[in-house]
Amino acid sequence: MIHIADSNPYLRAAEIQPAVLEGEGPRRAYDHRLFYVLDGQGTLVLQGEEHALVPDTLLLWAPETDYHFRGKMRVVVLNFDVTRAASDRKKPMFPPSVAAFHPEQVPNRETVAELPAPLILCGNPLLRGAVLEIAEVFHERGELSDADTSAQLKRVLIDAVRLSRKAPDAREQLVSRLIGYIRLNAPTIENNDALAAVFGYHPVYLSAVFREVTGKGLHQSIVEERIRLACKWLRQTDRTVEQIAFDTGFSSRSHFCTAFRAHVGTSPRAFRERG
Repeated sequence: MIHIADSNPYLRAAEIQPAVLEGEGPRRAYDHRLFYVLDGQGTLVLQGEEHALVPDTLLLWAPETDYHFRGKMRVVVLNFDVTRAASDRKKPMFPPSVAAFHPEQVPNRETVAELPAPLILCGNPLLRGAVLEIAEVFHERGELSDADTSAQLKRVLIDAVRLSRKAPDAREQLVSRLIGYIRLNAPTIENNDALAAVFGYHPVYLSAVFREVTGKGLHQSIVEERIRLACKWLRQTDRTVEQIAFDTGFSSRSHFCTAFRAHVGTSPRAFRERG
């Protein structure tokens, strides 16, 4: 095991998988694997545990790790070692089934001490460009492409270490920003997709993070904020129930009344009359 400062990655293969990643059973990698999900959704079964995958998810694990995928996803795949001790073995090594795996063929078992193994980072679009550029430079096969991809891959690994250490705080900060935005803009938020676009994340990922941190759904929180605002306007203004329904972002008076009763326990008119 080495420290990341001493790593000197050797990139053995880089490919953009355009089609379905499927596996009937686990495979076992001979070298490090880095996957970056570009499009689509699916499931990763990693060492027997299932993980939902969405765009802008980075996956990284060491040699002799068991995995397989389900679903339709376009991904960047990087096969590499973290040192150049086995750089003479240039041919990509396809991961066989667990039963067909030969441990003596592992070219380099060295790993980076600071990197969690395995590592799953969701919703990090800033890494997308760097990973795509590594794949592009690798296929140029120029005089400096080996050194270039090694340096860029080390940069990605450093960023992955930082993101893995900041992940809990970053998720809480993201949710705090979401709550503040919903508080100010609940009437005009069309749906989860529109909200996700504002923050630059995939809606599935954003919803999952919000539920994990708050224990409630993203749409539920938007509706609750709309109802809170409606209660305020029912008490403090002369706007009609229909006006308040549309001003708080509901598609119709009936939709508003149904949601209001579900959250408050009475109709908007009864709430206003009760004072």
